[in-house]
Amino acid sequence: PYYEYENNRESREIVSAVEAVSYNLENGKVVRTKMKRDHLFRERVSNTYMHLKFTVPQVKVGSVIEYEYKFASDFISDIKDWKAQQELPVFYTEYNLTVREYIKFNLETRGVERLESEREEISTDISIAGKLLPCNASHVVFRGNQLSAIKKDEPYLYNPDNYSTQVIMDLKAVDFPDFYKNY
Repeated sequence: PYYEYENNRESREIVSAVEAVSYNLENGKVVRTKMKRDHLFRERVSNTYMHLKFTVPQVKVGSVIEYEYKFASDFISDIKDWKAQQELPVFYTEYNLTVREYIKFNLETRGVERLESEREEISTDISIAGKLLPCNASHVVFRGNQLSAIKKDEPYLYNPDNYSTQVIMDLKAVDFPDFYKNY
């Protein structure tokens, strides 16, 4: 799901560069089948939200599915939670995140499975009221390897998502030149 108000193109979220591949073992060889663009579907859910859906070709029992996408948002104060652990086992997962220096977040990793992380400071810019302002940013990469499946039907487990390996970010403060607000 992503935000795209029907009548407002100024504030929105964009999902792009969607790629998906299935891998199957056939006659002792790995067969790679790439998703075609006509397997992408955008569905309007409400006047403010869209869903991007896609189908991966040649998926069957035992297939390995690989997909990636880019997500960009005009809403600098809201970074969606990233769930590294899913209902199916995850062989490898990676989350790249760049946060400008003017926006401060509380970052929390949760779950039993271990995530590796790397942080790098980079130079970039931010657009404010149509003007580009140079700034520094923190580029963080989270990686998970061989993550077990999270079971949704465990008895006596109220909310399995509370135990899945994930990254959660909440807005802490906005710290622009001549303006600071704590949340």
